[in-house]
Amino acid sequence: MKIETHIASLYYILLVGAIGSRKSANLTAFAQMCEMSKIRRMHENQYKTQVLLGKVIDFNDFATHIQETLDPSLVHHDFDYKNIVYKFFKKNASILQLTEHVPFESFRTPTILQILAEYVEVYYYLYIRKVHIMSNTTIESVNTGYNSLPVKESYFQLYRSNDLAHEKYLVIVEDEKGVVDNSRVYARMDKDSVKDNDDGKDIHAMLQRHGSKGTNTTLVVSQSEKDVTANRRRLPNRFVEFIKPSNVHIFDIEMRLLNWIIGRIKQKEHKFYKRKMRQYNRNLKAYSLRNKEKYYHKAEMLYHDYHNYLDTFNTHKQKIKKFEKLSLFLGKFLYLVQPIFLHESEEHIGTRNENENKIINSFPLLLVYPANITFDRYDQYAYYDVYNERNKKASKPLSDHPLFKSKIMSRKEHELMNYRAINRIYQEIDDQQQINIKQKTDSKKEPVHYDSY
Repeated sequence: MKIETHIASLYYILLVGAIGSRKSANLTAFAQMCEMSKIRRMHENQYKTQVLLGKVIDFNDFATHIQETLDPSLVHHDFDYKNIVYKFFKKNASILQLTEHVPFESFRTPTILQILAEYVEVYYYLYIRKVHIMSNTTIESVNTGYNSLPVKESYFQLYRSNDLAHEKYLVIVEDEKGVVDNSRVYARMDKDSVKDNDDGKDIHAMLQRHGSKGTNTTLVVSQSEKDVTANRRRLPNRFVEFIKPSNVHIFDIEMRLLNWIIGRIKQKEHKFYKRKMRQYNRNLKAYSLRNKEKYYHKAEMLYHDYHNYLDTFNTHKQKIKKFEKLSLFLGKFLYLVQPIFLHESEEHIGTRNENENKIINSFPLLLVYPANITFDRYDQYAYYDVYNERNKKASKPLSDHPLFKSKIMSRKEHELMNYRAINRIYQEIDDQQQINIKQKTDSKKEPVHYDSY
């Protein structure tokens, strides 16, 4: 697995290090890699939908319909995306088709309506929002060329009003968490004060994976892990620590071969397209030199035929569809391997004996079971609807949120995010300046006394 894919597959990453240990530099690299992986994942989702539903829908017309129907100034939630699909089918196809179930993943067979609603949502992220990094320090993306979106402190405050929508496929970056996060203050308050001042940041941190359906990654930098509060206490008399699991495919070699074949077919499709585009460019060149209409019309025909080829259900996509179906079937023969440790005390979690390299007072276990006993048998994102309801009350989508205008974090850039801790620093500086000015003014007004000789 590529490193950017591995990093982006995680949901909450804490980077800890001393001052000068290049935390911010590594943070920027992680953010770029995560964004690259998420863009690739969105493109794969779009391409796979076009392959599986190429005979059902004309995706060129559908893209035009999305552009005309989806208002980028409004916040959209699940129902709105489905409504866009419904309106398209009402004009161009049978609405009954929307209820058909299509195998989209090995353990998921959603309806065409659900698949296309997700397609519309991803289309919005790719071609309308276009920016996939939110940060409290400006980051220029090497993937899109855009500066990052300023993340407001209210974005994390689940119990406070927030005008920004909670969207998917984002890399959320918080540099110097110990400075900008005020949740540690709550630990020193009495019970009533905590209730009055708690803004829901801790709850958001626990539920943000549900809210994005596993598509967002949060990167946090801190000089110490103690700067990030632990708001959950372990109370049982036995503790189970889960180590990173692994997946074992019974038909792993066959699936790798299928993925290789699919990749080769995609390359052939691209080469076929590039070859025709070279013919198109030659005809345009001939037209510019000889000024004969026949070259222009031939170039126009080539461009229309072969540019449209990539978006239609062509012979290459027909082959890919067959191999994709076979890959989905073989993917069902999956076993999960989960290493765990059974601890007697909370203190032993993650603690190792340096001499024997064993977990202290712990019992290692290895669970192996078929994936079909768990996958698609529970709601993996049970709290997603919390954010869906929240978006109904939001007024501004991220596509309408202004970007950082400079790579230098000035006071103006900081004020875009409205962090209370940062605002307090500037307020203290302003207050101190006013005090200094007043002291200088008062000292000038005082009469000067000279000793007489």
